[in-house]
Amino acid sequence: MNATAEYQSILRHASDVEALRVRQRDAVEAAGNAAHDLHAVQGQLRTWSTVQAMTPFTAVGAAIAAVIIGLLLTSVLPGGTLHVGALTLLAIGGPITVGAVVFQVASARVARLRHETMNARSAVNLSDIAVRDAEKRLEDATDGYWARKRPTN
Repeated sequence: MNATAEYQSILRHASDVEALRVRQRDAVEAAGNAAHDLHAVQGQLRTWSTVQAMTPFTAVGAAIAAVIIGLLLTSVLPGGTLHVGALTLLAIGGPITVGAVVFQVASARVARLRHETMNARSAVNLSDIAVRDAEKRLEDATDGYWARKRPTN
């Protein structure tokens, strides 16, 4: 092989190695982005899971407080028992209705976030595989090329 052909071979290999380095860099960046997305979705999932778990307790607590306030008002206010009873029923039904709606919204959100978390985990795993593949290809290209160039004795 003459010097010009050898030089062109080295340039082609350098170009191939540089393309593999760019591919590896892109794979590492994609893996970082996927991990960041997974972390963000997991944070939202924790928040909405807490909302979902606490909503029934909050609604029941508010309804119990409304019953206690209604009983106190009934015993304190003379003659207004019917009005206080109706207001107490509204005060009990309001938190329970709002609690049920919030619970349904939170349940739907949690289900969607669990699905997003699963997708984000898959993206992280695929990105990790792509990074390992790019690193292996780069290593093979570099080692293989220089192994062919070493003189054999």
